[in-house]
Amino acid sequence: MGMQNYLDRFADWLLRYNFWHYLWVPVLVAVALTEAIVSGMNLWLLGRVDPGYLLVGLVCGVLVSLLISASLILLSERTRLSADTVRRQKDNLRRLNEVAALSHLPMAEQLQQALEVGCRHFGLEFGIVSRIEGDTYHVVSQVSPPGMLRDGQEFPFGATYCQITVDSGTVVAISRMGESPWMHHPCYREFRLEAYIGVSFTVDRALFGTVNFSSPHPYPREFDEGDREFVALLGRWVGSVIERDRAQQRLAASERQLQAIVETEPECVKVLAPDGTLLQMNRAGLDMIEADSIQDARGRSVLGIVAPAYRAAFIALNRRVNQGESGILEFEIIGLKGGHRWLETHAVPMRDGDGRITGLLGVTRDITQRKDAAAELAAHHLHLENLVEQRTADLQEANRKLLETQSDMIKAKEAAEAANVAKSAFLANMSHEIRTPLNAITGMAHLVRRSGVTPQQAERLDKIDTAGHHLLEIINAILDLSKIEAGKFALEEGDVNVGVVAANVASMLMERAQAKNLKLVIEPGLVPHHLLGDPARLQQALLNYAGNAVKFTEAGTITLRARPMEESPEHALVRFEVQDTGIGIAPDQVAKLFSAFEQADNSTSRKYGGTGLGLAITRKLAQLMGGDAGVVSTPGIGSTFWFSARLRKGVPSAHSSSSRSVATAEAELARSHYGKLILLAEDEPINREVALGLLEDAGLVIEVAEDGVEAVELATRNAYDLILMDMQMPRMDGLEATRRIRLLPGGADVPILAMTANAFLEDKARCLAAGMNDFIGKPVEPEVLYATLLKWLSRPGR
Repeated sequence: MGMQNYLDRFADWLLRYNFWHYLWVPVLVAVALTEAIVSGMNLWLLGRVDPGYLLVGLVCGVLVSLLISASLILLSERTRLSADTVRRQKDNLRRLNEVAALSHLPMAEQLQQALEVGCRHFGLEFGIVSRIEGDTYHVVSQVSPPGMLRDGQEFPFGATYCQITVDSGTVVAISRMGESPWMHHPCYREFRLEAYIGVSFTVDRALFGTVNFSSPHPYPREFDEGDREFVALLGRWVGSVIERDRAQQRLAASERQLQAIVETEPECVKVLAPDGTLLQMNRAGLDMIEADSIQDARGRSVLGIVAPAYRAAFIALNRRVNQGESGILEFEIIGLKGGHRWLETHAVPMRDGDGRITGLLGVTRDITQRKDAAAELAAHHLHLENLVEQRTADLQEANRKLLETQSDMIKAKEAAEAANVAKSAFLANMSHEIRTPLNAITGMAHLVRRSGVTPQQAERLDKIDTAGHHLLEIINAILDLSKIEAGKFALEEGDVNVGVVAANVASMLMERAQAKNLKLVIEPGLVPHHLLGDPARLQQALLNYAGNAVKFTEAGTITLRARPMEESPEHALVRFEVQDTGIGIAPDQVAKLFSAFEQADNSTSRKYGGTGLGLAITRKLAQLMGGDAGVVSTPGIGSTFWFSARLRKGVPSAHSSSSRSVATAEAELARSHYGKLILLAEDEPINREVALGLLEDAGLVIEVAEDGVEAVELATRNAYDLILMDMQMPRMDGLEATRRIRLLPGGADVPILAMTANAFLEDKARCLAAGMNDFIGKPVEPEVLYATLLKWLSRPGR
């Protein structure tokens, strides 16, 4: 009775909760059988032996009944799910067939209706085809409740659900966003969409965008594989639609472009039917046959405008083309308005997709002018032959004279080059020959003055020194002018401080100006800082002007000024001016001022002295620096001489200025490098004596070599702290001696300084190329010598 009551209650429970009530009878039967088996004879027998077995039997019966019930319930659920899956798969196929049937519509309508199909299929409110460009999400097509979305709308890509889709690389399906791993993504906070399914797609093998469907409400079930497959197929279909639309647009554009090319083609392009009637012709062809429009010519037989003499050849050409060949024909036509033309046509067969010949394509050009020219050429053939013979004879004679002239020009060029080489060699030699004794003169004057002299002797030595420096200025001016005219003058580039350049010039002339009671004024303009150029040449040019101003001004003021004229991010054009209150210059004399060896009036050279080279050199220097030079002057009032230079903008060098004045170089040299061993290679006795005096006064120990061979021998035996090397010496010059010393043990580290009268820039380059470290020109300025020695002896490790 107890088991029967349990079965009644279990059946009542199954019916009450509707758990597949149609299964309860089999379950009750199974339980009853179990009860009969377990509680029957066996349990009765076992119960009689031990009542505990009765309880075991009851428990086993209940468990078996529950297991059978659960199995039947799972089987029923699987059957129901399989039926739903099959139904949805059929629905997917039906929906996809609806989408595939849209191919006859324009792309925009295809996308719109495909989204509507998808929204109906899923029962979702939103359907979007998007395009992703960089960080922007564009709505290409959409289905949404009124006023919610519009085509062309844009959103930040990172705040959209499609960012999740693109990152995943597959279909993303979310039934309840608020319970998903992406619940904290910005898209959920921004749009609050609970249900979402979408996939990315490509166009022309590149990511284009996504197809997605969504709703603010949770999806009633989990998206299954059928749903994912539907969206994946729809994404591929959308990509193919857009790709096909792009291809059609490109094809249409190509066809329009081809049509435009054909219409603007200067030659005739025509299409004929196999029987020779005209189907199509461009504007150039219509002009050739004298037709006002294609309607005047279409349907006509082209043979009708071919001149009778060429109709048979034209028919033969058409026959060959219809047989699959191509051909070229020259023929004459009589246009629709009676005009005659000569044409040349190139004809090829046109074929359809199956290879059948459907017509003839011809490209025709008007060769009337060529034919007329050929006729005219034939008419003048005999005359031209005579002309050719005459011209041939004339050309032979002219060629002979040209060869003679060419030979003369080659000889003249070689002579000019030889003269230029000789001139350069002469100038270099003259520089050496003049500077060498001049070095002795100024050097001896310096040594004599240092040894102690009477006031009268000091005055005479000053005159010697002044004369020597004046002579050096003349030599430098002549050499500078010669190098500029020979194209061998090279500007250097260093830091330019316009204010410092003007101050240096003023300091050089201050004593002379004060001696004449002249006021020397500097007016620096707002010139850009950090300029790069050749400060020495700028100073030389300004000094030429200022020196002349002091020379030709008896009373008043001399003003030095600089101001910017033009400025760009890379350069600044700076104008330097020297204004004086001197004698002025007559207008008819201004033109020859800047010519070499010229002055405004030859009488000025007798009164004031000078060679007339300073202004010429200043103009040439200015032109080398990208500027020019000139003067504005009024006789009796004064003059303003100016020059300009284009200076490059840059960053100032870390070593643009010396931290130590050259005036203290001798004292510093004696204090810091007393007793250092120096080798002096100098063949000229007086220059050797001058150099010895200057070096020994600085506390240095000197050994002397009278030529390059002796210098190499001494360098082999001794370790010198520094070597002073002349360039021109007997037996072995300084260049070769330097190269050999550099090969000696320890010879690569010893500083070797050129001290020579060879003052050309190429001489300095040759010295550096031979291995020398620096260059000191003669006549030697003691301060320059001491400063250079101090520089190289003070290097780390010396």
